[in-house]
Amino acid sequence: MKASCFLPLLLVASLWLHIADSADTSCLKSFNVSSGSTTTRSYALCQSLQELGATLSWTYHPGNGSVDLAFRAKPGSSEGWVAWGINPSGGKMVGTQALIAIRQSNGTMACNTYNVSSTTTIVPSPISFPATNLSSEYHNGLVTIFATVVLPSNKTMVKQVWQVGSKAKGLYPSKHLFTQGNLQSLGYIDLASGNTTSTSPTSSPSPSPSPSKSSTSMARISVTTLLFLLGFSVTMFYNI
Repeated sequence: MKASCFLPLLLVASLWLHIADSADTSCLKSFNVSSGSTTTRSYALCQSLQELGATLSWTYHPGNGSVDLAFRAKPGSSEGWVAWGINPSGGKMVGTQALIAIRQSNGTMACNTYNVSSTTTIVPSPISFPATNLSSEYHNGLVTIFATVVLPSNKTMVKQVWQVGSKAKGLYPSKHLFTQGNLQSLGYIDLASGNTTSTSPTSSPSPSPSPSKSSTSMARISVTTLLFLLGFSVTMFYNI
């Protein structure tokens, strides 16, 4: 096979990686919600979270400390569950005040609040801050949780925890996997600015914002360009 044959293969492979990776990390600032009639919910900020392919979209209202949010993730199966919450104690799973959406066996969605006080049994229960307008949707294999929460003491820097699972019994989610992604799906986020950090803000006073979608895309484009130049160089070398 001539070396020139490798050039189209390199181009196709690099383009496919760029498109596929971009799709996995996209977040939305507006959602078309079907609840009798289709409505659009829009948000000021959105962010692709660092694990489990999850995204968070939100609008912070400083006047009353409330946050309108949409959390989206792919459950472990078509009858699985997704969860997002705030842990006021700064811990991991235990102590999280969670919103959990479960797709039932008949295809309907159930979304409730859960005070996660144990690692063994998680049951629907009141949480320590108001959560209203709670609903969820399943579309194209993804579950989206919609809610309005009131931040405790209007503190915008919170410890967020999110998770996905593949099984549930009614309103009771079963244990999730313990992969690296499942164990690292947590971190601090400032819901006023969108800045994030994996450590406590007391030990890291200057959290850096997550890489923007545009900067990440530029990095991928640079890799694509490098692959193109590499393929072109190989072709020219063998044609000399």
